Amino acid sequence: MKIGIISDIHGDLTSLNMALSHMQLASVQRVLCAGDLVERGSNDHGVIDYFRQHAIPCVQGNHDENAVRHHELQAHVEVQDDSTLSAASVDFLRGLPLTQSFVWVGSTMLLAHATPSDNGAPVFQDPSCEKLSKTFKKDLARMEADILVVGHTHYPFDIRYKGKRVLNPGSVCNLQSRDSHTCGILDLTDHSYTVFSLATGGECEILNREFT
Repeated sequence: MKIGIISDIHGDLTSLNMALSHMQLASVQRVLCAGDLVERGSNDHGVIDYFRQHAIPCVQGNHDENAVRHHELQAHVEVQDDSTLSAASVDFLRGLPLTQSFVWVGSTMLLAHATPSDNGAPVFQDPSCEKLSKTFKKDLARMEADILVVGHTHYPFDIRYKGKRVLNPGSVCNLQSRDSHTCGILDLTDHSYTVFSLATGGECEILNREFT
């Protein structure tokens, strides 16, 4: 069974379509999204509409939460522009859970945006990625799932910590220099995890290591 993993779309509908096309060619059976559907890109409406129509499992990222908060603060403003989210779109973002759990082929998986307890918390202590953050370690220590799928960092990885595996597909979006413009595929038949460049379609080298 192949699981397609995407995250951090940020309103970039063109890149989302590229990721979904790649996964279709790879014959994935399910697609999961680790959040941040909106903000920064030009087509929040299109991205949200796609997720609403296709019921792709997704969690609430920190930017999704920010968009809901911004809408509530601007609710009294009479003059709005094309970037203003509809009430239905805001309700959709508001209703996204912080985590979702799955069991496939004997593997238990937990989907979150940054850490299971906080969709805006850092995964690593600093940009060097040499040490995991204390919050992330605590969440992994009490997590019952075998595999945690996250986004938030905008760069992909496959890391382990005390018997737990953490997968990150990087960011689908291609809006800033730090965006990886990638997606991931987990094959549960052999537990291999591969990240692909949406620009070339080829495999990417990713951070892959055990943390202590």
